[in-house]
Amino acid sequence: MKKISVAVLGLIAWAGVSVSAQAAIVSVSTPAGEGGTSYQLGGDTELVYQNVTSGPGVFDAASNANNEELIFLGALKTINYDLLDGEGQPGSDNDIDVFLNNTSGIDAATGPVSLVLSAAESLQWNVTWDTNVTLNNIFIFGVNAQALQINGSGPIDLSSGEATFNGITIKVSNSMRCGYSLPYNAGGCNTDQILGLNPFTATNPIGFNFLADETDLNVTNFNGSNLVDAFNVDISTATVVPLPSALLLFASAFGLMFNRKLVAQASNSDGA
Repeated sequence: MKKISVAVLGLIAWAGVSVSAQAAIVSVSTPAGEGGTSYQLGGDTELVYQNVTSGPGVFDAASNANNEELIFLGALKTINYDLLDGEGQPGSDNDIDVFLNNTSGIDAATGPVSLVLSAAESLQWNVTWDTNVTLNNIFIFGVNAQALQINGSGPIDLSSGEATFNGITIKVSNSMRCGYSLPYNAGGCNTDQILGLNPFTATNPIGFNFLADETDLNVTNFNGSNLVDAFNVDISTATVVPLPSALLLFASAFGLMFNRKLVAQASNSDGA
């Protein structure tokens, strides 16, 4: 009898919500090429961090209010940032693209999403935003000044450290930190100090947590590499959404009826 009741309660609980997998699927454009996990740069191996959804500094979306996803996108610079053009002049390829797509196949808005954009060199972040993605916040970290445009509008004025655009809150950290590796790889950017990892150790001796200074949200998806030209972020489903109370009542009634039927069958079996 106990097993039957537990099963029915599970059915009722399942009927109370519409459950989906975590929304973000990110691809990162680096010298490693499609799906590559590393590449050589100056004799060193540089890793590509793509769709990191667990481990230190990364949490389940359920840890955030309304199951909001906070997607971290980090780079030191773009692939051709330091190259010279044919006339020996500094190259101008400092644009980094972010494509934020609703790929659920429906017109309804996704669950809530926010972004962290992080770089060492001065980059122009070009965000192409499908407005059916519920984008709440953009948090910007950079050693050098960063620029931002959204859907071709901009550059957005970030001089005050905070701005809004079509309902999106944009905050610029004054920490002068960047991050692109997880765990921190002792390179040119210190992810530990942005995410508050390894406090009071060699990589974060003061115990900084600069992201916590900007938001209560936890990172749910980490992506980055030394050289990055673009991030493609697919939001495939909405997050967990409560179903209407009438449907919950129907599910409860169905579960109770199903439970009584099983009880009756069990009693007849015992009598036999």
